Amino acid sequence: MNNRKRISNYFKKLFGTQPWYKKQAREAWKLLKKLFSLKLIKFAIIAFILLLISPLILFFFLRPSTPDSFNYGVTFSNKYAHEMGMDWPQVYLKILDDLGVRNLRLVAYWDEVEPERDQYDFSAITWQLEEAQRRDIPVILIVGRKQVRWPECFEPQWWEAIEEEATQDAELFEYIKRTIIELKKFDNIVKWQVENEPFWAFGDCAGEITWETLNKEVEIVRSLDERPIVIQDSGEGGLWLPTYKAGDYLAISMYRRIWYDFWGIFLGKPIYFQYPLAHWTYKIKATLVG
Repeated sequence: MNNRKRISNYFKKLFGTQPWYKKQAREAWKLLKKLFSLKLIKFAIIAFILLLISPLILFFFLRPSTPDSFNYGVTFSNKYAHEMGMDWPQVYLKILDDLGVRNLRLVAYWDEVEPERDQYDFSAITWQLEEAQRRDIPVILIVGRKQVRWPECFEPQWWEAIEEEATQDAELFEYIKRTIIELKKFDNIVKWQVENEPFWAFGDCAGEITWETLNKEVEIVRSLDERPIVIQDSGEGGLWLPTYKAGDYLAISMYRRIWYDFWGIFLGKPIYFQYPLAHWTYKIKATLVG
């Protein structure tokens, strides 16, 4: 027997007649069959598959039907119009008359209503409500620390200088009380909105708004007027159910594209970000929340 044949026989005895990787594959397959025969593994696989297809299931059963008509409205911010260099009263009248808006949300900005402690000026919001009333336009009126447009919170500077939290709350509640008493004479106010996304951590605010504070604000409004109360929550990040329970109606903000710095992770530079959410996901979330 020549040397080549001896070497071949030696390796056949050592590794067998089949390549080593085929043996390894057969052993691996046997182990996998044993593994997948376990009930726990089968359950985990089924659960994983259901998790993957759950968005399709939810969409099929909970997808919203297309409404026959839409009831559009406008939120008007005299502050923002002024910041853009516009004559805000003229802009407001153009919105009412030229644009023909027939549903409004207006804002009683705290730092505008009470620029100095215990000195109130309701002239701007009163004029807006009077013009809306002349045209029979229903209004949702916002009161509170946190309201629409940046910086989100509109606390007076004198209030921010107060150190005692209890005193701050007392001043906030007094502003709420005085505002409702002053403006409830307008019968075109159909709802009061208390705060704007109070629990969504966004904006330049002097401390967070607690549940106790919000509930007290709502309690004050209820004690002074019987019109329903709206609480607004973030459509993308809010939990909805707790916020809804605080008032009579839940309002949802919906943003498709935002300009944000995301806590400085992009070297402090804001970027555009589009939420990967379709319109129907809000309806599904509302159904799940109940």
